Amino acid sequence: MRIESYAAGAAAATNTATRSGQVYAQSGDTLHDIAQRYGVDTEALRAANPDLPERLITAQAVQLPAHPPAQDESLGSAPLAAGTVGSITLGKPINHDGRAMEGFRKADGLSKGQAAPDGSFTKLAEKAYERASPRRGVSAETADKVRNALKKIGMQDKAVEKIVEAIRTRTSDLSPVEAAQAKDALRRVGAGLLAEKIEPEINGALKKHIERLGPPETQEHASTATGKTKPASNPMDDFKGAVAQLTRTGQHALDPELTPATKVAHDVAAGQDMKGSGLPKVDAKLHAEVDLDTLRMTGKDPSILHAESVKHGMGTLATTANSTKAQLARQQAWREAGTPDQPRKMGFYALSEPGETGFPNLTSPPNLDALAKAVGNEADRAITIGQRRYSVGELREMGQNAVSKATSSGDFARFKTQWESAHPGEKFTANTFYKAQVPTPEAAMKYLGRQFGEPAPETAALPRTELGSVKHGAVTGAAVSGVVTLIRLSADGKLSLHSAGEVAREAAVGAGAGAVAARAERVVTPVMDKVVGGVIERGAAKAQALRSGVTATEAAEAGAAARAIGSRALGGTVVGTVVSAGFSVYENRKGLMRGDSQAIGHVSADVVVGAAATASGIAAGAAAGAAFGSVVPVAGTIVGAAVGAGVAWLANSSGARDAISNAASSAVDKLKSWF
Repeated sequence: MRIESYAAGAAAATNTATRSGQVYAQSGDTLHDIAQRYGVDTEALRAANPDLPERLITAQAVQLPAHPPAQDESLGSAPLAAGTVGSITLGKPINHDGRAMEGFRKADGLSKGQAAPDGSFTKLAEKAYERASPRRGVSAETADKVRNALKKIGMQDKAVEKIVEAIRTRTSDLSPVEAAQAKDALRRVGAGLLAEKIEPEINGALKKHIERLGPPETQEHASTATGKTKPASNPMDDFKGAVAQLTRTGQHALDPELTPATKVAHDVAAGQDMKGSGLPKVDAKLHAEVDLDTLRMTGKDPSILHAESVKHGMGTLATTANSTKAQLARQQAWREAGTPDQPRKMGFYALSEPGETGFPNLTSPPNLDALAKAVGNEADRAITIGQRRYSVGELREMGQNAVSKATSSGDFARFKTQWESAHPGEKFTANTFYKAQVPTPEAAMKYLGRQFGEPAPETAALPRTELGSVKHGAVTGAAVSGVVTLIRLSADGKLSLHSAGEVAREAAVGAGAGAVAARAERVVTPVMDKVVGGVIERGAAKAQALRSGVTATEAAEAGAAARAIGSRALGGTVVGTVVSAGFSVYENRKGLMRGDSQAIGHVSADVVVGAAATASGIAAGAAAGAAFGSVVPVAGTIVGAAVGAGVAWLANSSGARDAISNAASSAVDKLKSWF
């Protein structure tokens, strides 16, 4: 599979593996997104899920309508969902996959168009995407027609069969849920790498886990490239563990609270060099090995080093607590080795899997006792399961209350009688009841009629404004300058055939200005984003979070969008001001060389008007972009350029520019009189 990393319109493969039954939402999905992905009617999907909101949470179950569409007999893959890499344009969903691949290419240090070598982040991510994006090929009948046609034109049998194999049905060994989880992990990590929030080369673990998302048969070759000599012993278990670890690293990388000077470190062992992460080294003398799957610092507690042990499900988390006491003891020792000046916090994360029944084992007293020692504070919500965070105390209370209610209500006794009747000769255990009745925290809370824990902060993948190309800027500048000139000539009553030359000249000047501005903006805006982007994002996210009814996801999305728009607004205003000044300096160069106050006044006025026009144009562009569901590009650029040109024309026609010029000229003359 080939994923375009840079071209506008890059395609994200549509998941068509399942067209009926239950599927699970990915990060940022709406019901409309689900309908598009699985090829069903949006209204039919809403009718099948009347209780679901339009905006879904990650891994939320969605019931598909039981009416599969007709078989597509066209060559190649199923229809592709179009988007624009790195931007949200005209209401279409952002191409998370294309932006993620940009992040993997950035981690490899690849320039645009440069081929990715085997064993690189990019190659391994492509293979993982291919496994998680099964395509629907042609039927056997259509394949035979293609085979016969190719043979008729004289193509060799070996080449014919390769082509036929390529267009035949290809399916993934992953379930729709597993494929969705893998894609979500890749998108998050790729976005984190693109935003330089993940340190990619601490110990090779990040690359190893991306490799494990790929086809098992390719892992031996890929492992050789990453320093491993043996294939995975149990590829499916390794796949699940990799999904969980990559998901959590990606979530932390996109957290607005991440300390700006640090990055997230993935799967860190004791004594390893933190390289470019800005994080302190884990003390190698403390213990030989510690299970620190993510390591980070946050702005909320800038002095605290946060570590988490990540598992793919509650069952594996319970197993860790029950049978690996030595591991938990090392984690406890790591936390306790912190000092008052540099405290440490330990946490656990489980990527809750649909159909899992590990919660009863997790809430057994011995397991919770072991986790409590590692965490250090029973009241600290340090254990995240799926979408919610819990303290050890809350998990303990949930387990105890479930046992108490089952016993006092007679539910346990009734279930036992029914089960033994349906399973003669089989041994019944208490865990059989709890796995059936309260297999997950959500089921336990429903059984008890009470909420525990709190929603885990959910961060969306960072939207990134797609800056216009030089050609884009030139075309837009020419078009807007030409139109504004026509309007001006019409208003002055001077529009005639002889005016065509003036319109052409103004369009040419506009094209030059647009090209220069576009080129400069591509340089300046990333600098602005690096300097103030994080501050804007955190401020906007916190402001949104204070509003009633706003979820953590919506607050994070608002912060990310504010960062994209704010960085471009600042970058564009700087560029617009400088370009305006440059053109004015050129036009008034002779007067400036003589120190003429009028020429200085003209330049000063042009700088002020240019800054005002650019700022108002960007504000209008952002508003237009929001109205069309985009973050500035396309509709935003056109509207913004038109408004900016209109403000500049209004400043000239109203006499405001002349007033500014005269005031500046008078000030210069007054200064001259002092000497």
